[in-house]
Amino acid sequence: MRKQLVIITSGHVGYELLNWLIQKNSKIFHVFSTGNKCDSQIKSLCLKYKIKYSNYSKKNILQIFEKNPPNKFWLISLWNPYILSHNLIKKAYDTVNLHPSYLPYVRGNDTAAWTLIKREIAGVSINRLHQKLDCGDIWARKKIKYKNMTKGIELYDQMIFEIIVLFKLKWLKIYNKNIKLIKNTCKSFEKSRNDTNKDRIIYWNKNYKASELIYKILAHDFSDKSSALLKYKSKKYKIRIQFD
Repeated sequence: MRKQLVIITSGHVGYELLNWLIQKNSKIFHVFSTGNKCDSQIKSLCLKYKIKYSNYSKKNILQIFEKNPPNKFWLISLWNPYILSHNLIKKAYDTVNLHPSYLPYVRGNDTAAWTLIKREIAGVSINRLHQKLDCGDIWARKKIKYKNMTKGIELYDQMIFEIIVLFKLKWLKIYNKNIKLIKNTCKSFEKSRNDTNKDRIIYWNKNYKASELIYKILAHDFSDKSSALLKYKSKKYKIRIQFD
């Protein structure tokens, strides 16, 4: 008997892959999303295809797994902004999560920026959910090449494209368990949004190597509204680099 899917999803990646799963006649039991304005398309998609939809809450999703037999559902995290409890994860038949880095390298938030800051291997991964953040074993992963002068937004856009391609390519093998899992050592560093915001600040009187400073500015360059900040006395100034 084919296992049904409980999906938590958001954003462009979530909409794109949910729509793709629907077109592939996947057995979707329930979809959860953020309820934010940007995710209204996901709700509309579910209404169109008469798929059960709810705004995400820990209580609502846990009830689904508690009211049904164990191992009935796949728990699929498609660009999910929420941290899921171990109690929920262990009730699923199996789990899938999308992560925009080449695991085990760069766990946590803002992976494009931290990959460039630390000069780590770049890539995207499909992994199992785990009680520790981004520590689940890896279903599939793909490396992404980047140049020395790559900006954060450029690498992020590559990650978005490649994670969609990788999921479409590997989903059927994952669903049928016709794929060899890669052990996740979980030994790499983990970063939070707070870590990122602290790292964005460049101090006027601090000594930096030229390469460190340039990589930092490029890594945090996502738009006019999101960039590195130069702190001079009590003021902060946006700082970006343009190469000619």
